[in-house]
Amino acid sequence: MLFHRLLQSPIPGKTLSSIRPRLHRHLTLPTQLSLRTPQRTMSSAASAIHTDLEGMPSLDKWGWVIYRTTYGNDDAWARFRARVERESRASISRSDAPEIADKLEWTWVEDAAALDGIPRGALRERFRAWVGAEKERMLTARRAEGQEALEFDPAAVPRYAFFVQVDEEALRSVTGEKEWDARGAHVKFVDAGWRPLAEAFPDMDENEEDESYEEIDECREENVGWMQISPYMLNADFYDVWCGVVDIWHAFYKRPPKTVNW
Repeated sequence: MLFHRLLQSPIPGKTLSSIRPRLHRHLTLPTQLSLRTPQRTMSSAASAIHTDLEGMPSLDKWGWVIYRTTYGNDDAWARFRARVERESRASISRSDAPEIADKLEWTWVEDAAALDGIPRGALRERFRAWVGAEKERMLTARRAEGQEALEFDPAAVPRYAFFVQVDEEALRSVTGEKEWDARGAHVKFVDAGWRPLAEAFPDMDENEEDESYEEIDECREENVGWMQISPYMLNADFYDVWCGVVDIWHAFYKRPPKTVNW
């Protein structure tokens, strides 16, 4: 079966992997991703993020952009948001690079008029527009220092390649009676550059198209461009996984409604 992810054309500049030591660390993923455990260490991830930030002065923030696309329960949203902030920062404080908390920004995006029930395709467009604005902001600061280009490729930075969506289903799952380790608790982790195979590869033979799955977002391919992840994965460890790795999507991906726990 076909299982493709559209790779964006690189922008000249450094990627995260190019500024790290060649033998920075080996990323080993288990065959079966398991539930998060409280004993998990954040040290290697935190120090790696610290290395990235030091090597790219223009990159003044790290962390995911999180879109709220449901507006029926403000209290539940506030509890979820507070818990992500509290637990992620507590983990960083116990790491060997606690200073990365200074540049951590969970960018919480709320706009009931524009985002309530928005289709994922439209949400991707909004995110890409935001990325464009961020690139211009960083370029302006860079030019003020006498430089004409960023010292890295924004497409290689996780913050600008993926985002998190919390819709009604997800919000209910993370604010109920069950702990987050329960397999139903999840948020949506979205690949901003994904497109359906027919759109990404218009010359593809129709017989090669993978349309053998139940329809999700009007797509019957195996890879629908987003996955459900445990809310515990909103941390430095999971963020660092996407730094400098060409395409690790396949290692994590489970087609919804399955949830990834790692």
